[in-house]
Amino acid sequence: MSPSLKRTLANPVAVPTFRSRGASRRNNLLGARGRVVRVLEAGRSSIYIIRLAGNNGNMASINTQPGNGHIVVLPNGTVLNIGSPTNLVNTLTQRGLAENLAHAVVSEFLAQNPTMIDEAKNALRLISKNKKS
Repeated sequence: MSPSLKRTLANPVAVPTFRSRGASRRNNLLGARGRVVRVLEAGRSSIYIIRLAGNNGNMASINTQPGNGHIVVLPNGTVLNIGSPTNLVNTLTQRGLAENLAHAVVSEFLAQNPTMIDEAKNALRLISKNKKS
């Protein structure tokens, strides 16, 4: 990160995620691909810590003020300017970090219903079949 960005984000303070419109927006955009687990504010700038679905790790979505900049820090430390939070899912998908939504739903179902493996396999077959047609 640049020194000016580090200065902009210096001394952040944690705020509740349920009070943050930015966290709600990112959660809505991500769906089952990830969740905002923490929000930090540094002046008018905000840092959203996101836990990605599957084993894709944590990342940060940063809104900087003034200037309304939108930056992501990927799990490998790569910093990207994405222009708008609406580009978040595309950025993750392009880098293979946005877990397939159907896979995430079936994984969650199996985590809660471990004895229903056959039903989960049938659901995945049906999804795969519908994609081909």
